[in-house]
Amino acid sequence: PDRLSVNELKKQIRNARRLLARDDLPADSRIVQERALAGFEKELDEETRRRQRSEMIGKYHFVRFLDRKSASKDLKKLLRREKETKETEGTDQALARRIHVARINLNYTIYYPLTEKYVSLYADKQQKKREKKNVDTQSQDSDNDSNVGIETRADDADPCSADASKPAMWHVIEKCTLQGQETLDLLREGKLEDASASGMDGSAAAPSHDRAKQKDKEDNKGGSKKVDVEMHDSKNSEESADDSDGGFFE
Repeated sequence: PDRLSVNELKKQIRNARRLLARDDLPADSRIVQERALAGFEKELDEETRRRQRSEMIGKYHFVRFLDRKSASKDLKKLLRREKETKETEGTDQALARRIHVARINLNYTIYYPLTEKYVSLYADKQQKKREKKNVDTQSQDSDNDSNVGIETRADDADPCSADASKPAMWHVIEKCTLQGQETLDLLREGKLEDASASGMDGSAAAPSHDRAKQKDKEDNKGGSKKVDVEMHDSKNSEESADDSDGGFFE
């Protein structure tokens, strides 16, 4: 059957409630109207969510696309560095932590709830790039100090740094990643209950650098192999990012 419009659903809900307000409504008719009312209210809720989802997808599609490209690029760069480091120096725990953060960054761009306002991970980094480009364009003959200052601020805002500040949803996605692909999919579709920094539990909202210290202790015992095992879902996300640049909204 054709989907009813929001206005039609609201009209049906008003009619059902009007009938249910009658004192002389027969018991069997009341049961029918109560069931119909519940059905119309459910349809209205689903239609409202569908429209909200479509609106949010369209509004934040481009910024998510740019973030995803940046996150994928960062992760690939760090994985190449890890491969080179292992061949010469062995396991680098600091690098392993950066790779973990980079994988969560990529998952953030993919599984951030489609029904919510998207908070960019790379907005500061992109702003620093634009500032540096403007300075280079306007002051090509200036000394190197101005450029060094801008590059330093960009490094401080490195999204792959364990000390970099993260949106609350980042920590939720980190926890969901460890729980598996099904949890990530539910989060992305807005169907995961308590999908907020306070809803997952206290650890989900803990600062990234605090958990980094704990993670380093674990890595000293088990090596970086544990990080790779835990993040298998993120590796799948990395592969899917290669398949499509912008078609990650269904």
